[in-house]
Amino acid sequence: MGSKGYRCRVCGRTFKTSYALKQHLKSSHPRYYYGTRIGIPCMIIAVVVFASLFAIYLTSHQPTQIITKITTSIQTTSQIALTTTQTIQKTEKTCIVYFTYIGCPNCAVTDPVVLSKWPMKYGRFVVIEYGWRAGELSHPNFRSALTYAKVYHSHAAVPQIILSTAKRWVGRDKVLEAEKPLSTLKANPCPLISDSKPISKPFEKVKLKELPGLPKIWANGRILISLGNGSWIFGWNGSRVMVGDVGDKIMDEKHLKQLLFVDDVRGWLRGYRFEVLEGVKVPFSGSAFPPSSGYVPAAYFENAVKIPVEASDPPPNDSENSPINLLLLTISIAGMDSLNPCAFYILTFLLSILLYAGSRK
Repeated sequence: MGSKGYRCRVCGRTFKTSYALKQHLKSSHPRYYYGTRIGIPCMIIAVVVFASLFAIYLTSHQPTQIITKITTSIQTTSQIALTTTQTIQKTEKTCIVYFTYIGCPNCAVTDPVVLSKWPMKYGRFVVIEYGWRAGELSHPNFRSALTYAKVYHSHAAVPQIILSTAKRWVGRDKVLEAEKPLSTLKANPCPLISDSKPISKPFEKVKLKELPGLPKIWANGRILISLGNGSWIFGWNGSRVMVGDVGDKIMDEKHLKQLLFVDDVRGWLRGYRFEVLEGVKVPFSGSAFPPSSGYVPAAYFENAVKIPVEASDPPPNDSENSPINLLLLTISIAGMDSLNPCAFYILTFLLSILLYAGSRK
């Protein structure tokens, strides 16, 4: 531009204004004019398209590597989960037997600690609970308590923990004090009864049919509840199961016990026969008292299923076939006050002795 005006790059002519040059290019050199205005944007678009196609080309030649990495990651994760599950299964458990009944104020203090807190705090703890409601003198667990009292030479009192023939804790304070010595144990076999004699077995080897009465088994924040008809309720918190997971296979006892510890509960249940329930509420002794008492009334499990188990023989140590030494029980009851038991429990046991002996006087 300048004093010479606007010069045409095609033919060299000079124009006074840019508008005159523009009109000249349109009329005399249309290919140049329109090519300049449209060509540059088209070139930019072409570069963008080319770059996009090139990126797609590079990506299309890497799917095998990406899929391989993802597959490897999934396999690694699965291996970690499997290893964790297997580790839990092989870890030896500290197994105890606990006696309680609903309506006992001392049990109302110990129940949530022994049954809920300890199994959550110590992953290796297994608590076999025998509980009943006040006045249920014919309850199978009441009879089981009588049998244990005789066989393990223990006091007929609640709350009570039996670890072995040599170690027991009776009464509220003693039961709560048991946490420290129990937490130091690497393992302890379950105290059981066979032919009216005390025996012990690691929990992994315990057959559920060997357990008298209607026990509840607490472990790892989960629970198994015996219904006494070849069925159990399993309660847990976490991942849910679906109706579509139900199958036709009947679960055996070993598979059932492992539900307390496996990582993938849904996967462990899939294919077996079970009934999905709307969670389960497990009452503690505190449920017999008003809310103002401050006692914890129950444990709640948001998921629950009812599982039929392979038929098995009834417990070999039913209390009907294991006579109780009434003198032993009477002496035990006489010393119960010093152990801080429930007063109502004393009356219950006195009545039970009369009923058990066949006297209704």
